[in-house]
Amino acid sequence: VNLKRAQDAMDAGIETVYQDLALVDTMTAYQNVYLGREEVSKNPLARLFNLVDDRQMRTRARDVLESLQVKIPSINVSVKGMSGGQRQCLAIARALLWGRRIVILDEPTAALGVRETAQVLDVIRELRKQDVSVIIVSHNMQQLMSVADRITVMRLGRSIATRTVKDTQVSEIVGLITGAIPGDADAGAPAAIPA
Repeated sequence: VNLKRAQDAMDAGIETVYQDLALVDTMTAYQNVYLGREEVSKNPLARLFNLVDDRQMRTRARDVLESLQVKIPSINVSVKGMSGGQRQCLAIARALLWGRRIVILDEPTAALGVRETAQVLDVIRELRKQDVSVIIVSHNMQQLMSVADRITVMRLGRSIATRTVKDTQVSEIVGLITGAIPGDADAGAPAAIPA
């Protein structure tokens, strides 16, 4: 796979949730799910004026949130009043709606409390049940071990080792990260994502 632009990744079904989440506080939950990808009404008169189909967007946003078992007060509530965990789950739901194959999460539990972290980890597990591949960038080994199948360690921009969770321990992963344990013999090889 050769991806030159972000749009190429999106077209391939790959979405990323960055640390800043890219949510607009003053917009509702469903509006944030559709941010920049609003659905235009199918009504010919409404299309003439480029009006969005709020009903369809609400329905699809609610469906994706329910499929992930995300609990928010209402699809119509502004993001400003949501907890950090709810905001993170909303951003993940947006990624799932648009990227059905791979979702990349950048430090998804950074700055979250214990309850919110548990909520986000549950959503990640739910993504896996839906056969969505999830790539998590994180320094929290305990959390990774609880949701990952395998862990790839990168140092200085290179993949130095990949381990299955069942065959490794946190201490080995930390050793690989810090350099206390040398990486695999093919450490200079570019990172490969198994099919």
